[in-house]
Amino acid sequence: MKVITTYILFLLSPLAALSQTDTTANSFEILYKKTNPTLNYKYDQSNQIHDYSDNWDFDMDGKNDQLLFIGTGGAHLYFYLRIILSSDSIVRNYPFIDLDMPILPASDKLKKTGYDPINEFTPFAVFDADGEGTNDIFLHIDNQTAVANSKQLKKLGIKSNDILITFKNKKVKFNNY
Repeated sequence: MKVITTYILFLLSPLAALSQTDTTANSFEILYKKTNPTLNYKYDQSNQIHDYSDNWDFDMDGKNDQLLFIGTGGAHLYFYLRIILSSDSIVRNYPFIDLDMPILPASDKLKKTGYDPINEFTPFAVFDADGEGTNDIFLHIDNQTAVANSKQLKKLGIKSNDILITFKNKKVKFNNY
């Protein structure tokens, strides 16, 4: 009996190790402790959500808004953008804008004058890109996402893989970056 139990535990031990190490497989928490120590960030493994809420005020109402990337599931996980403004609490899902790795650059890079997310190979950034004193969202989508969502992107006037999202009077505006 002891031999059978040992054998079963031996067979199951790789699965146990895998499940233990996989709990934060998609999380950037350890990285952000070094590169963005003041950033509010958490990753919900069970729901596959990167939560960047309470960092930026997009609608300029004096309260920070919610910004999340929701996992799409599947063998190769992508994350689509969701924004909820504090001023109206409307859930804005953008499933046609999904990223493989919704990771922010180091905070010191974003504070540089003339920061250019394209030259920095940035998939996602929040900074004042247009110089108007408000936070803008920059997203770089890969070619697969651009092709798969070309009709929706074209309706919004997006012609490149680099997208800039701004908010004016609680309305979202999409631009090419």
